[in-house]
Amino acid sequence: MPGESSKIEVPMKKLLPVVITLLVVAFAADRMYIRGGKVAENVSVPAEWKSFTNAAGVSFRYPETLGTKYIDVQKWPPEVEIKIAQIFCAEPLREINGNKYCVGSESEGAAGSIYTTYTYNAMKNNRLVTLRFILRYVQCGNYGEPQKSECERERADFNLDNLVDRVAQTVAFSSAGSGNGASGIKGTVLLGPICPVERIPPDPKCAPKPYAAKLVLTTADQSRAIIEFDSDADGKFGVQISPGEYAIRSAAASNIRPYCSSRETVKVSAGQFIETTVYCDTGIR
Repeated sequence: MPGESSKIEVPMKKLLPVVITLLVVAFAADRMYIRGGKVAENVSVPAEWKSFTNAAGVSFRYPETLGTKYIDVQKWPPEVEIKIAQIFCAEPLREINGNKYCVGSESEGAAGSIYTTYTYNAMKNNRLVTLRFILRYVQCGNYGEPQKSECERERADFNLDNLVDRVAQTVAFSSAGSGNGASGIKGTVLLGPICPVERIPPDPKCAPKPYAAKLVLTTADQSRAIIEFDSDADGKFGVQISPGEYAIRSAAASNIRPYCSSRETVKVSAGQFIETTVYCDTGIR
């Protein structure tokens, strides 16, 4: 192996760590998805790929090696996690073979190599699928020729996205069994008043309407923001969160209308999703 070097060479374009701000219950899973259904056996992969099933009953296929000389697997096969959730991605979604992923990576150098931790997130069967693994890249600059050029060519030709997508397509799990024991908040966002004058009898056209809003979950006293999330076009939302007491409000400042807030503290118990309604004030009087 090459000797020690203080030089750090990033093997691929180093990404800023993607901050996955939250995991949100999937009411709108058609926004982000992995193609393929529950029957992973329909996905075509090389016969030599291995099969793996974890303790939660999640199964997938994967190659035992990458078929590369200068790129090694460090934590492999990928750690695959399934949750009743959706993702908020701080970076633009990456499209791979027509499938959409939220991708993050963190790299650090040690002993003449770069160790990169990757996280790929996407939706499948209304569940959040997370694949996490670590690869080791030997620094090409530590070699003389012709190994240096060979290493650089391999690095440039290595298509990690395509490999991860193929593995992700083989993921199979029981939708009914995933996410057991999860807790959080789910509910509806309503916008109102709609009309300037309240009428008797009430006019159905003036009833509060479902609203797509950018919201933030806070501590019960609203002194600290915890996570941001969106409600969908039908006003539906869900947040997977640990048991505790919380409040919900608009992500925007309170002087920006419509302003949304929960009218009471939301108390989340272990293993339960508590339902609540968030009201957004249009300012119409």
